[in-house]
This record gives sequence, C-alpha cells and structure tokens, in this order.
Amino acid sequence: MQARGLVFLGLLTVAAGSMQADAVSGTLKATGLTVSLGPGWAVEFLPANSANFIITAGSTGTFAPLVTTSGKINDFTAIPGPSVQTNFVTFTSVPNLSFTLESISPGVFGSADCNAPPAAGQTCTPPGTAFNLTNTSLDTGTVSFTIRGTASDGTGTPSSFEGIINASFSGATYQDLLANVANGTFFTARAASASFNVTATPEPASMLLFGAGLFGVALLRRRLVRCSQG
Repeated sequence: MQARGLVFLGLLTVAAGSMQADAVSGTLKATGLTVSLGPGWAVEFLPANSANFIITAGSTGTFAPLVTTSGKINDFTAIPGPSVQTNFVTFTSVPNLSFTLESISPGVFGSADCNAPPAAGQTCTPPGTAFNLTNTSLDTGTVSFTIRGTASDGTGTPSSFEGIINASFSGATYQDLLANVANGTFFTARAASASFNVTATPEPASMLLFGAGLFGVALLRRRLVRCSQG
C-alpha cells in the first residue's frame, strides 16, 4: 500500500509540472523617461501622450533577454485608488507582452512640510495624492509614485506587478512643483526611471493538483498508520 501511495504522488507531481506554463515574472528596470506633472495630478511622459523607455541591465526573468530594447509607457492621472488602463506598458520586440494598470498607491510621506519654506531634506505627500516629494537640496529634488497591476504575455494567468517610477528635478524645489500644479501648469522633471517587480500567479490547475497531492499525502499517512497498527 505504501508503494501505491508513492506512485500516486509521483504521478501528481509530474502532472502538475507538465501543466504549469512559464508565467511572466522577474524585474523590469527602465530608464530614458521624462515626466511632467500637471493639473489634476496628471502624469505626462514626454514628448507627448506616451513615451519610449530603454530596458536596462538589472532586469531579470522574463525581461532579462530584452535588455537594450525599448518599450512604451502611457500617460495617466495619479490619483490613489483603482485606475484601469490596458496596454499601459508595451514592448517593441515582444508585442504580446503588456502591462495593465489597475491601481495607484497613495503617497507615504506626511504633509506637514508641504507648505513650509524650502529646506534640504524635506519630504512631502500632498493630501490625497500619490506623490512622494523630497528636497535633496535647495535646488534639487525627487518625486516618486507607486502603481500596481498585472502583466501578461497573452497565455495563462496574468502575473501581478508593483512598479515605482522615480524622477529627479533641478533648479527648483518641490514647493515650486506644487505651485505650478496649483496654477494649472505643468512642471517637468527629468532623468526618470522605473522599476517593476512582477510576481507570477500560480496556475489554477496546478494549484488543484497540488491540493490533490496534499490529499494523497494524508491518504498515504492514514494507510501507513493502519499498516503499523495491524
């Protein structure tokens, strides 16, 4: 009876392995973007509407073979909460691979220094926004925001991703950025980069077989107990 149980478990293991597809996973690192922030917390990638980026070293998994190739990211409004946009990120050399934007995360800094006189080391998240603003000096700073969604190559279950977009600005403080947005004009940051961590979602069929495998383990254990008691 022990041998039968082991054979049963072995068949489940082979079946689960054979039914799993290679889901999209890994880290995508990209650079070459220029970002403008404007009225209503619009994020505009220049030159207009959408912008190309270059996939850089440090990318792993699905994205490692794409290093030095290009992709495209679309504009969006960075208000925290659900924000669905299909084909949000696409890839020139792999047209069936794309990201879907699903939500935007709230910023994590407080708002106490948002209206304070500029100083190095200040941080600010304007209330109700996605932006993390930092004054790295009296005339330089950074802005970042976090987005989430799914990645898919058109087969299997989409994978989930978390992406962080960072941009630096010079000749200004984040107080200047906030003043521009409040006045209804765009503020342009430069040297923007993005990092997306993509986590593969297990295939449902594989999870079912995994559960059946656990049932088989329990069944085998019960049989072994009976044999030892007999």
